[in-house]
Amino acid sequence: MEKRAQVAMVTDGLSRQELFDLHTHYESVVKDMLDLCFQYLNFYTGLLVAILAATLTGLLSLKSDDTRLFALLLGPLLTMILATLGYANVKVFYSRYIQAWVTRPFKNGCFKCRF
Repeated sequence: MEKRAQVAMVTDGLSRQELFDLHTHYESVVKDMLDLCFQYLNFYTGLLVAILAATLTGLLSLKSDDTRLFALLLGPLLTMILATLGYANVKVFYSRYIQAWVTRPFKNGCFKCRF
């Protein structure tokens, strides 16, 4: 009875081709996650540079008794808030990528393949 259960487990498992398909899918997901991380990083970097450029341009063209000074001082504050949010997003993506990168040798050892 116990031998029959072991045979059933072996026949119900994944074939080698299915394991390689799973490996290919896993690699594509890791690549997609890293690409998304770079997109977020580029977006936040571009946004912060645009805000800082607009703030500096406004401050340099400001006259001595202009009331727009207070509105322009929101630029550095907004930059700090967005930088904190952007850093948190990128940190999550990189931590997931590092987790996937660390598990790659173990996974390749299980598949007995070298990619």
